[in-house]
Amino acid sequence: MPQNAFLKLLKSALDGETLVPDLNISKEKWRTVFRLAENHRVLPLIFNCIKSSYPYDESDLLPLKQRTKILVLEQILRSKAFLEVYEKLCEQGLSPVVVKGIMCRNLYSDGDCRFSTDEDLFVSEEDFEQYLKAFEALSFTAKPSKGNNYQTTLCNETGLHIELHKSLFPLGSEYFKPWNQIFINSLNNTRKLTIDGVYIKTLCETDNLIYLMLHALKHFFHSGVGIRQVCDIIMYANQYGTKIDWSKFFEILRSLQAENFALAVLAIGEKHLNFNKDKANFPEHIKLNDVSELPLLEDILTGGVFGSSSMARQHSSGLTFDAVQSKKTGLFRQAFPSAKKLGSKYAYAKKCPLLLPVAWAHRLITYKKETSQIPDNHPAATIQIGKRRLKLLSFYGLISK
Repeated sequence: MPQNAFLKLLKSALDGETLVPDLNISKEKWRTVFRLAENHRVLPLIFNCIKSSYPYDESDLLPLKQRTKILVLEQILRSKAFLEVYEKLCEQGLSPVVVKGIMCRNLYSDGDCRFSTDEDLFVSEEDFEQYLKAFEALSFTAKPSKGNNYQTTLCNETGLHIELHKSLFPLGSEYFKPWNQIFINSLNNTRKLTIDGVYIKTLCETDNLIYLMLHALKHFFHSGVGIRQVCDIIMYANQYGTKIDWSKFFEILRSLQAENFALAVLAIGEKHLNFNKDKANFPEHIKLNDVSELPLLEDILTGGVFGSSSMARQHSSGLTFDAVQSKKTGLFRQAFPSAKKLGSKYAYAKKCPLLLPVAWAHRLITYKKETSQIPDNHPAATIQIGKRRLKLLSFYGLISK
């Protein structure tokens, strides 16, 4: 199976090896492996393993080699630019907390092969405006996302993108309020890393792992979580497991009804990648066989990075996240939302509630017309994917049946 070959390649790459045994697959299935590597944005991580294991004409690999070189070079430039910016912020007496991005890349033997498009900084809400001014002085342009009240995207002429967070999850959301409460004191409980001679501040070991898992879960609630996020979690646990408070980790995940999801992620790591329970000082009484990881793994591999494998899948996120918030299936609520949740195009329904059924019909007709012109974006496919993923959410106890 090409999926199994892909996972073997990825496991070897995470271990810093290039030897991948037992890849007896056809040339056509190798193409599927290539697509998986591209779809999950891990081609630079595993290219050396592909190169040493590919049994056919090496000329087949030339496009992959060129693509890898470009991606690695771009990542080197972005990392260098970010560290220069971070140093300039420190010179002004500022010390933002780095989450994900370069902190995760630092876990890998060759961090520039771990692809990431932006960097994330976490600061207090009180200091947020001060940081915006500091970035403006460094020639960054702020691009607030519509309806996004907890982070601002910043970019400059070098192409460096930074997301500045005043909280780690959306503010004003009753659903995410307990998630943000977990990190209420995290800015006062940090540690320092040295990356290429630059000191950066990041969350303490336990908070970082909790955040990586919850960030993955947030994406899973929408279109899906990618295999790269799973790699980050297990690489982090392997490296810092002896300093992680596993009791606190599972207590928090359990309080959010997300323990089974976390167990499945770690089981993927143990059974298919390189999660080492001894290295991670993982609690002996917690068994990773209690929940099957296979449904989650299949969803991850078919979904691509952040579940972006098709437009239909991306649009299914409305069904799944609505179900999570209401703790029940969300097909009806997605098709027939309240007037408050309708966009500005349907403002008439907000002014006159009696026109809400008209707005529903208008919305469904418009959606069908627009999506029919986009490949892989049919309403029937969206509903089908949504139903399948709702069953998955139910399987891991994230919504009720």
